[in-house]
Amino acid sequence: MHVVDARVIALPAIVFLVTALSAGAASARASFEILPLADGPFSDYLFTLDLSADGQTVVGSERVEYSPGRFRRVAARWDAGRGLTRLSSGEIRYETPFGISADGSTIVGRFPNAAGTATQAGLLREGEPLLNIGPEGANTTLSDVSADGSVAIGGWSPVNDRIADDGFIWDATNGVRYLSDLTGLSGSLTARALSDDGRIVVGRFSPDSGGAGGSYSWSETTGFVPLGPPSGGLFAAARAISGDGTTIVGSSSSGQGSAAAAWRDGVGVFLPAGDANLYPLGGGEPRPGTIMPRYADAASVDGSVIIGAGEMNIGASEPFIHYAASNTTRSIKDVLVEGGVTELDNWHIWAATNISADGRTITGWVQWRGLLTPIPEEYEGFSGALFAFRAVIPEPSTALLLGLGLVTLGTNRRR
Repeated sequence: MHVVDARVIALPAIVFLVTALSAGAASARASFEILPLADGPFSDYLFTLDLSADGQTVVGSERVEYSPGRFRRVAARWDAGRGLTRLSSGEIRYETPFGISADGSTIVGRFPNAAGTATQAGLLREGEPLLNIGPEGANTTLSDVSADGSVAIGGWSPVNDRIADDGFIWDATNGVRYLSDLTGLSGSLTARALSDDGRIVVGRFSPDSGGAGGSYSWSETTGFVPLGPPSGGLFAAARAISGDGTTIVGSSSSGQGSAAAAWRDGVGVFLPAGDANLYPLGGGEPRPGTIMPRYADAASVDGSVIIGAGEMNIGASEPFIHYAASNTTRSIKDVLVEGGVTELDNWHIWAATNISADGRTITGWVQWRGLLTPIPEEYEGFSGALFAFRAVIPEPSTALLLGLGLVTLGTNRRR
């Protein structure tokens, strides 16, 4: 039998692969947009807090001036092709939508109570009246909702904070069920995040006994499961869960302070540092540096892409994106710039708040940092404000596929 050495076909195959992927990379352009302000007087910047699965709908709150020098946040949504829509009149302070269902039809958060005198946990389905949930009283909120909008979690929380203490889970059949009753634990349990199927709750707990608390996951099937820190860490602070429930993300302690972490099958790992560029304010050549992931805030539906708050080795804040397949961490700004985005010279990406199911659409906040360039006219007067952005990044697998293809060709030889 005649055996052909793979090296004979490797070079043509590599040439073909590089050519094909180069063409694909050229078409996989990134995009970046600052979400427009609402029409009308006194509108200010929009805070984004959650994103639909397809990345087409963003919810958050718009800061609106209701008397000279006094502002309140008004619940709002932004839809691709439709723009910004206010969800209320803004007569009650601190209305905030914290979560949105996968299809964008159901929004949960803190909305006016039935009397219109304060805010409380509420669920808003498109085309239906607001549904107040849970006991009446100020400072109750819903923090997350299932993919179909049928299950929500919430509790009591400080103003403008999605951490819901004395957490509960709600659905139309069972009503409000407190997690302390479901787990049999006394103490403080927060309800922070919910899997797409509405079965897994993630949060923090602090026992009445004064013992060590931490983070946990809970479901009807598994019951209460404490979340241990990664090897070498001192605590587990869960902040979100992937839609399929396989990956919990958050932070833990490390030798260099707080560090982003991910848990799969109950085992926690720290996310690694990565190479990143530091972009001088007002433009100029970027300088190489290292990005340290500090807090992981959101994950794609399968947990393969994670975003969160990072820090450059010189102390500058810089949101990160992490790809599980290659275990690499990058600066979100680097990914956008390399993807062809050119309008970021004078904008600093302050935070990345959420990510779409496929890991390609990211929302967050940017701030104008241009020292020598005037702020664009439409944002004049708000040079210190945080503006909501929505960005679409290229397929993360493009670079990975090139690397994996070359490795495969170089190693899978018949002997």
